[in-house]
Amino acid sequence: MNIHQTLFPSDGHEANPMFWGWPAVPETFTLYDKYSGKSVTLVLGETLWSPSIQGIIRKFEFLPGEVGLFQQTLVLLTQANFSPSSFYKFTYTLLRHWIIFLELLETKPSDIISFWDKNILTPDLAKAGKSILKLAARHSLGPWDTTHQKFIKKLNTRESSKRAVRKERIANRSKLLSTSSQADIIRLLDEQAASPNLEEWQIEGLTALALGFQHAIRPVQILTLLTNHIQLIEENDGKLACIVSFHQAKKKGGRGDVELSRSIKPEWAPLVIKLLNSANNAARTRIFSTADSTKLWALTKKVAKQFGVSIQYNYYKLRHTGAQTLADAGHSRTDIKNFLGQTQLNSGNTYLKSSRKQVEFLNKALGTSALYSKLELIATGKYVTPKELEDAHEDDQIAGIVGSRLIAGIGLCAAGQGNCMYDPVMSCYNCKKYMPVLDPLVHKEAIAGMREQVLSFFKAGGSKESPAYLQLTTAIAGAQRALDISNESASQK
Repeated sequence: MNIHQTLFPSDGHEANPMFWGWPAVPETFTLYDKYSGKSVTLVLGETLWSPSIQGIIRKFEFLPGEVGLFQQTLVLLTQANFSPSSFYKFTYTLLRHWIIFLELLETKPSDIISFWDKNILTPDLAKAGKSILKLAARHSLGPWDTTHQKFIKKLNTRESSKRAVRKERIANRSKLLSTSSQADIIRLLDEQAASPNLEEWQIEGLTALALGFQHAIRPVQILTLLTNHIQLIEENDGKLACIVSFHQAKKKGGRGDVELSRSIKPEWAPLVIKLLNSANNAARTRIFSTADSTKLWALTKKVAKQFGVSIQYNYYKLRHTGAQTLADAGHSRTDIKNFLGQTQLNSGNTYLKSSRKQVEFLNKALGTSALYSKLELIATGKYVTPKELEDAHEDDQIAGIVGSRLIAGIGLCAAGQGNCMYDPVMSCYNCKKYMPVLDPLVHKEAIAGMREQVLSFFKAGGSKESPAYLQLTTAIAGAQRALDISNESASQK
């Protein structure tokens, strides 16, 4: 009889969850942490466990005696096949909210929903609670049996609100790096990658930034890179191509290790090569000497600050930004899934939806949507031919600068441009005194100039509610209409 059976006999004490005859667990349990590359043996019955979780030593102090042994039993029975991070979340939640979980087990199945709605209010509590109830139902312990499994599965996970907030932040693009922040990263890496004076901690911080920014590689994948994961290939021009391979972080259905490979941008490859050389010189199998993701990101922020770049965001903004960039560029769900190293095809759905919203927004501003191209925004309905424009007085001919382009000859002004108090070209396309010329080329040039202004406006953080945005919207829509009429006229000749 092992220690578990001695303390938790299956006969009697049916009202106390501690004595429901829980399955036996081994007296020792080994937990392997990929981040640190260390294994820690946990001993059943010891009140203090100190495993390495994501490169950090975590301390779990259990209650003394039978209660603490029961706590450890629940941990091992539910978390033995899960990752150290899941092990940590469950154990931390269990110990912090022990009374709630004990009361959960003491609650009858018929009363569980009301208890759940009153006490299980966060995703971590819900996940741990469902794991414990599923365990009891699977082994028909206490009032629970296998018929309750579907019922337990349907209990609210409290994830919907959290997921909705996360999706909304992606949809409104608040989880993305600004264009200026991306430019800062590129400049920083371009300038420092070839620097001969970097210290190893600086190289580690910059390399982590490069891997995360270019390929959205997760912290655990970065920290567990081995020297044999780096392949240097000499190309025809004599330059070295740097290929990094790593294991897929999240897998479904026991697929085992799935290896992914990425080619590092040539300008940034020297960072990886320097780190590889440092590891070889130190007889280290791992590329990074750092085993703590929090510390590694701190190094990234520190080295960036040294070179004038402020990083006020977390690592995962790099992943979201990379995925959204692919979606905005027209890539498929499969491309996004592969880029993120995910197993589920729907991983890219939120980014694609966000991209479609952004496209609708841009189309409206750029005058390319079907709705805007059909609007009758030119009130006069009168057009002039290129010959009529050429013969008209110079003061009546409309010209101006749009963006970086000099636009001349978009039509005539009935009041004379010299007498107009508004900016030429931009204001003309929706003015009743404007008479467009039937020349597609000049309107295309005007639209191109205004589109440049729109894109610059967005990059500068402009709002769609601002008057400047509205002016751009209506002006481009009017120019698009003039272009359509000009094209129709040209096709009829």
